[in-house]
Amino acid sequence: MRETLDFCGSFRLTTNISLLRNNIMLLSLQWLSDFIDLPCELAEKPAKLADMLTMFGHEVEAVREAEGDVVLDINITPNRADCLSVIGIAREIAAITGHALKGYTHNQITGEFDPVMAVEILAPELCSRYTGRVISDIFVTESPQWLKKRLQLSGVRSINNVVDITNYVMLERGQPLHAFDLSTISGRVISVRTHSRDVRFHTLDGIERNIAPTTLVVCDKKGPIALAGVMGGLHTEVSETTTSIFLESAYFNPNSVRRTSKTMNLKSESSYRFERGVDIEGVPVALDRAAQLLKELCGGRISAMIDVYPVGYKRREIPLTIGKLNKIIGTEIGQDEVETIFKRLKFDIRCQDGSLIVTPPSYRGDIEMDADLMEEVARLYGYENITPKKPDMSIAMNKKNKRLENIDILKNTLRHAGFTETINYSFTSADALDILTTPGQSPDRVIVKNPLRSDHALLRTSIVSSLIRNFLYNLNYGLKDVHLYEIGTVFFNSGDKLPLERPKLGVLAYYGNVKKLWHEAAELFSQMKGLVESILNQLFITRQYELIPSKESFLMPGLALDIRPNGSQESCGYVGLLSTDVISKLDVKTSIPRVAVMEVFLDVLLGAQSQTTKYTPLPKYPGSERDISLVVDNDITAGKIINLVEEYHNLIESVEVFDYYRGNNLPQDKKSLAFHVIYRAADRTLTDTEIDTLHGSLVDYVMANTRGTLH
Repeated sequence: MRETLDFCGSFRLTTNISLLRNNIMLLSLQWLSDFIDLPCELAEKPAKLADMLTMFGHEVEAVREAEGDVVLDINITPNRADCLSVIGIAREIAAITGHALKGYTHNQITGEFDPVMAVEILAPELCSRYTGRVISDIFVTESPQWLKKRLQLSGVRSINNVVDITNYVMLERGQPLHAFDLSTISGRVISVRTHSRDVRFHTLDGIERNIAPTTLVVCDKKGPIALAGVMGGLHTEVSETTTSIFLESAYFNPNSVRRTSKTMNLKSESSYRFERGVDIEGVPVALDRAAQLLKELCGGRISAMIDVYPVGYKRREIPLTIGKLNKIIGTEIGQDEVETIFKRLKFDIRCQDGSLIVTPPSYRGDIEMDADLMEEVARLYGYENITPKKPDMSIAMNKKNKRLENIDILKNTLRHAGFTETINYSFTSADALDILTTPGQSPDRVIVKNPLRSDHALLRTSIVSSLIRNFLYNLNYGLKDVHLYEIGTVFFNSGDKLPLERPKLGVLAYYGNVKKLWHEAAELFSQMKGLVESILNQLFITRQYELIPSKESFLMPGLALDIRPNGSQESCGYVGLLSTDVISKLDVKTSIPRVAVMEVFLDVLLGAQSQTTKYTPLPKYPGSERDISLVVDNDITAGKIINLVEEYHNLIESVEVFDYYRGNNLPQDKKSLAFHVIYRAADRTLTDTEIDTLHGSLVDYVMANTRGTLH
């Protein structure tokens, strides 16, 4: 397969341009000297120049000699697209040292003939400016030695004069260019637009790609001839027989180019620059520079310029006060010095109502607010010249955050129970969520418009779905005892612009083939139910909740409970064992495939907590214990019986279940429940007669309200 040079030109490349490698730009000092005369101490000591650039925000990772020249490996930060060129670095050095630039501008070219080309921009929000010239009667040959050397030192292999010139101007000025073979442009029409349908298109690398309707393309009368800002088309490439070209220089929207590059999985030097933003006012300048070089090195004639500019560039005016500047960066810089710094940066300045109104040049797209201006002043003033000061601030004790304290209580309770905390992405897949729901029956799901991965296409509505993925990962690595929990955020489609976010606690427990002294099917479920009760006890909200049988389809019937606030018809969570259908989907290959889960909305759980804590003294008088053993219908819960007992009399201090039985000697629709009841008076010791009388009436009361019998 043939590799392409990228968007700039249409010949083949065997050496990568270094900018695609870790943001590094290779800079030749001889090429740099075309635009600025370096001070002697910097010209003779490149390492000192490297240190200076590093201190002013452009880290030089290496300085090396090559072919009688010195090359700097400069790491350009993503926000400084204006420095992705030789001229960009020259401007920085001029601003730092105060030396003047030279050879910075070029005379405009007068066209020798009418290009007879029609250019239209049908998506002005994606392409703000498009310029071009026709260059006729050219010849394609080898580039001169000086041009080949500069490209080679910049990490680019020389191809021929046409391709080399487009690359040369891109490296020199930071503006990508593209040359089309004029004879292949159908109808001599250029249209910049998005397609109304999917289209198949061969890019310069020889691969046929599918162009989605949202992709910005450059078209002729027949169809696409280039992916705007990324790569040209195979059928319009310049060849050795080319005699006329259409030379393009444009400004494409950074987001559009980034989306195309990512969708196509196709990166190039052009897309790298367009994604970060090029100088819209420098578009015709780069075109003229390339056209002049083409005339000098390839011969030919240059047409008049085509410049389609739907919406002109609006200069940004940013107000800045000297007082605020000095307060923020910790200096005492005078206004004159600040103005001098801005002038060295080529910023326009005027005074208005006690403020400086600063207008950055068009190539400084990173300057958007007064904070950016302050950073530039601090950078050029020199961070080493800013005197360190201790912060002038008072230290006060922060008020306790009750919610965070409760979260800590939850975490400690779970850690003491042997659970390990996990942290998962909020992104998930439909398959992961479908494990706990019926596929296609969840209108509250939030879809991610531009997911990084196919399994991150949704925002999760459940914490347990993430824990199940963690459980399977650990199980596949041979762990037989998996106890996990996570406190995180889930998301629901509320119909508004942004989804509804709610905090949730999720817990998962699993015991594998571990040898035990006994076997009990409900053992794991009982442990999880006990964990729920322990959490409620630790938060002092036991009486505000009840546990009722759950009807969740993904939980095992009879071994699942809903957690419901008293007086509410809606559950705020659940606890139980995953059903056999879910275990089958998970393909858990163990002889005891029992997995217990618990999930609860934290905002509801913690919302029931009282704002005050009431303390009672230890009892002075002994209590007396009695038991109740009842046979009741299966639909009568232990919680209901406990509530009946607790509300019956104020001498009843506590009640708890100590036995549960279903099986032989009982009808199929019946079960046996046994309770401990403790009686105690605050002012005296109860007599056996009082207790027996009260207990007898309690038993009659409970049997009457449950239709139960003594066991």
